[in-house]
Amino acid sequence: HDCEAAGCVVQVRFRSASKPDPLSPPGLARRISLAVDAPLASHVVASTTAAHNTSWRHLNLTTSGGALGGEGQTLFLLLDGECFVDYLRFLPQIWRE
Repeated sequence: HDCEAAGCVVQVRFRSASKPDPLSPPGLARRISLAVDAPLASHVVASTTAAHNTSWRHLNLTTSGGALGGEGQTLFLLLDGECFVDYLRFLPQIWRE
């Protein structure tokens, strides 16, 4: 992937559970974040709040240049509440849906 210099869009296809589990935060919004090297807030490179949605939908997380340093890094998809993820993919920063 070519995310090192210009940054990129990480596209996540997800849906929320129709009946969230009791451990999910209250409300219907879900925070979805991408962290590099460790599943910690201090390592988050992109984050957004998504509306609760029981149908599959795409969510685009935009990273800045240098946020993803190249091969060999471990990426963590952090989900705030019960969500189902079909896939995630990396797209050039110039890509638009």
